[in-house]
Amino acid sequence: MPNWKKVIVSGSNAVLNHITASGNVSGSAISTASFGTYLGDGSQLTGLSAGTDLTQSLFVSPSGDNSTAVVGDITKPFQTILSATASANIGDTIIVYPGTYLDETGNIVKDGVNYYFYPGAFVSSSNSKIIDTGDLTYPINFRGNGTFETNIDDSAFSISAPKGVFEFNLLHHKGVGSLGSEKDTLEISQPTSAPNAEILEVKGSIITSDGGNNGSATLGIGYGNTKFDGSIVNSGSSGNAIEIRNLSADTQINAYAFARNGNALNSDIRATCIQFNGHLETGDQSTYHAINLGGNHIEGAIIHAEIIGAIYLNSGDTSNTGVVISGFQRCTNSPSSLGAVDIRRGRHLLNQKIQATENIFYSTGTSTSHTIFNGQAQITNDNSGKLFDFNNPNGVFIYNGASGDANTRANSNTISAGTLIIDSYLEHYGSNYPTNTDVFDLSGGTLEINNKIKHHQITTGSGIVNMTGGYLKLNGAQLIHGDHTGSYAYAINLNSGTHSGSILNNSFTNLTPFGPGSFTNEIVGGGTLFYSDKLY
Repeated sequence: MPNWKKVIVSGSNAVLNHITASGNVSGSAISTASFGTYLGDGSQLTGLSAGTDLTQSLFVSPSGDNSTAVVGDITKPFQTILSATASANIGDTIIVYPGTYLDETGNIVKDGVNYYFYPGAFVSSSNSKIIDTGDLTYPINFRGNGTFETNIDDSAFSISAPKGVFEFNLLHHKGVGSLGSEKDTLEISQPTSAPNAEILEVKGSIITSDGGNNGSATLGIGYGNTKFDGSIVNSGSSGNAIEIRNLSADTQINAYAFARNGNALNSDIRATCIQFNGHLETGDQSTYHAINLGGNHIEGAIIHAEIIGAIYLNSGDTSNTGVVISGFQRCTNSPSSLGAVDIRRGRHLLNQKIQATENIFYSTGTSTSHTIFNGQAQITNDNSGKLFDFNNPNGVFIYNGASGDANTRANSNTISAGTLIIDSYLEHYGSNYPTNTDVFDLSGGTLEINNKIKHHQITTGSGIVNMTGGYLKLNGAQLIHGDHTGSYAYAINLNSGTHSGSILNNSFTNLTPFGPGSFTNEIVGGGTLFYSDKLY
């Protein structure tokens, strides 16, 4: 305990701008004394008038004494937060001053009690959950800039409140080994009894280090309406940054999220609504995804972010499940090298700009998927990937986007099942090698082109569609080679096959329209593929 001196203030307008004392400080009941700066255990306490009522305030300082502490007396603080919590009643406020608190061996949060932590307050536990509220009845009011650390080999911090604010500088889960499934650094939720209109707000930075496994996460989102603002970093040997834990989770997250060995945003269950704004990144792009949404049913996910890594979408094929994604995505690798956007099922709207060194859009399986792309897609390395690689018979992909840099060569796109619809101008970039490199290799499914395709592969035999199977629909299409015309290549190479069931309507090309083989237009009198060397 510090040595306090007694300072008496009198007079109706006495003001003390700066007090440095080691004794009692008091003011008369009729004075309007105020304190600009208060040193000692009252560090940073400002605006305290002589008539301030502290009867519902409890003070905690490392130099305090639990045996002599008095509620409402700033000169007699508690030494531990747990002791102050035990003495607090509903409506009281616990004020924790800067310093290190190492003796907190249990949950420090009490239902109905307010908390404020000054910057520099550091609370640590060797093997305890120091914040584990259970389902609170009253709103939580936990504020300030406290730092909390534990190395418990379990879930570290847990908040469940009907509404209110949980604020901190840092939560650090050090871990001591291999954490089990669903053992998150911070779990936030509302009790199931919470009113629908209320929101639990959480603010701060969270770090998971050491230990962990793929079933654990830095931030776990549970039941109810929650909002998080801050940073989320999982630097452990495995584990995700964000995990959606409850099918009734309705959350908004504004954050920087990074997982060194895991998915940045992960959900394997049906969730009511996920809204994310910020940064999503996986540190191991070859194994994990920046966004991994599975679990068959995701009713709604809205994501606007800088995305580092691949996206996996398997959100269900019933009702209008799916995601809306916008922002900027960079992908230098992906799990199994499948693609920057791996679509398995669901109904999705993609509006982001994508740069990838391998395939960009990949779709497989047999489940229903329907995706619309309105962004920009660019292969960043020569001959390292393709825009489209589709083999899902129940998948539909509508391209309304734009392509990127003309100096980078993309490989031929493959359609072996499903439906690819080109509704916007697509430039496919190439160079002077190799030969016979078409824009599309169509072996199954349906390729529908309703706009202009321009190919920049300056090698003989490099046309627009290499057709060995499937169906081709052209409606007002332009199949253009950017550098040559006529017999330089076939617009559609039929590979000496017999092709029926396709539809052509008033479309044009500057190449020889068809290669060897037979082609039946199912629309009688609907026009065909007209040749003109004037096209460009």
